[in-house]
Amino acid sequence: MSAIKSIMERAYEKHLVIPAFNMPYIPMIKLVVKALQDSDTFGLITVARLEWVKFSSGSLEVVALAHCNDVPGEAELGTVMGHESGPMPNYEELFATGKGFTNPDDAEQFVRETAVDWLSVAVGSVHGAIAPTTRSQKKIAARLHIGRLIEIDERLRIPLVLHGGSGIALPYLKDAFQHGIAKLNIGTDIRQPYEALMSESEQKAQDAVYTKVRELVAALGIEGTASLLSTPAESVK
Repeated sequence: MSAIKSIMERAYEKHLVIPAFNMPYIPMIKLVVKALQDSDTFGLITVARLEWVKFSSGSLEVVALAHCNDVPGEAELGTVMGHESGPMPNYEELFATGKGFTNPDDAEQFVRETAVDWLSVAVGSVHGAIAPTTRSQKKIAARLHIGRLIEIDERLRIPLVLHGGSGIALPYLKDAFQHGIAKLNIGTDIRQPYEALMSESEQKAQDAVYTKVRELVAALGIEGTASLLSTPAESVK
């Protein structure tokens, strides 16, 4: 079993969450890593497809690593809104109707047939806008349908993932960690402070990223998880 797979399963069992920070700019990586190291927190560095295309050689890098290592698989079922080419539909209507939410029956069948290691579910979160005209705007204050999440968790009993983790009120997040969410993808919360300051000063932009990661780790109550979730043999801080 790969190290990350066993760590994800431990996080799921202990009702802890692993933050996964999406990197839109390469200089941000070292600041996120340092903030995680300084707080003894286990976290992941992630790169979305639109970013590794921008980083040019990233796709060849990622494929080579995947082919040479025992890499577990994450899949997404359902629709996490926010990256539409046009205006996003009214959030309250989406939440009330459950449009795009992960269907528990579909999720159970999908996991059974694919044997995916963990599943990203749609239960109310939204992606941060990435269009040039909206990427600096405040993100929608999304919430989570905990009842739907509980049903999915009881059916699947595997680690679940929440995409679009920035901007969700802490009570919803902490409740979600008790019902299967073992990985939380975060992008907007660290991208916006960096972009707001990058033209003024690269150092100020980097300091803002470091500070924001430390704040998020503290707010989520996950300081010290690197020691708690890793075994000496894995040593992946």
